[in-house]
Amino acid sequence: MEITLDRFSFHYAPSQQDVVSGITMGIPKGSCCAVLGPTGAGKTTLLLAISGALAAHYSSGVGEGEIAIGPKVFRPMPDKILFPEVGLALQESHLMISGLHETVRGEVGFSLENIGTDTKVKEEKIVLAMENVGILHLAERNPFMLSGGELQRVVLAALLAVQPAVLLLDEPSNSLDAEATAMLVRILRGLHKNTTVVFSDHQLDLAILVADRFLVLQDGEMVFFGEKKPFLKNLEQFKGFLPVDQWSKVIPQLSRKHAPHIRLLSRLLEIR
Repeated sequence: MEITLDRFSFHYAPSQQDVVSGITMGIPKGSCCAVLGPTGAGKTTLLLAISGALAAHYSSGVGEGEIAIGPKVFRPMPDKILFPEVGLALQESHLMISGLHETVRGEVGFSLENIGTDTKVKEEKIVLAMENVGILHLAERNPFMLSGGELQRVVLAALLAVQPAVLLLDEPSNSLDAEATAMLVRILRGLHKNTTVVFSDHQLDLAILVADRFLVLQDGEMVFFGEKKPFLKNLEQFKGFLPVDQWSKVIPQLSRKHAPHIRLLSRLLEIR
């Protein structure tokens, strides 16, 4: 589904300043958008608003503008959680586990139970989802006995099992090792054209590898929104507030993965 925001703003209490302010953008159906910016920029708030969780859990909040998801227009935002059409994975993976099941298999299947999936079809979807994120070997393990990265993949499997039209991921590469991150890249690339993906991050590597749209936030305001080529061309202007450690080392690494932009990135950041 296409996602559009028209002058969307939100603050958590009437006396507070906007956490996100005047966001206007359009994310085409089937594309992948990276929401970038430092801690406190408003990335998570934006994802919560699109999912419906923001209005559902923060009744004192005040929003303005509108959010449209597919043909549905919400003013100012969805007032209830839109699952299963919209799936959301928070950075704190343990908050996404129901606790009603003692196995990973049961937890992944819980999302399908909620939408009344036929038993036989449910089992097929559970296995496929676990295979896709590489956790089939953990099927009989207790979710709360897993590492942070493993638990994150359980949450992702549960969302992928219901095949949402929109997938929202808050810092999805957090707690993942190199192997798991590579798997996440493969999964997100595989979702293109079928699922609209929006994910937040404060680093560049994952975003450049999988995103075709880039939204950069600073203090709740949109400082850039566009496709990959103009994003890379204007990368220098984000150097001051994207908290990327050791830019002089990170950018050459990105450049090697994206050969067409080697000279551009090196010139913009004066890397020799």
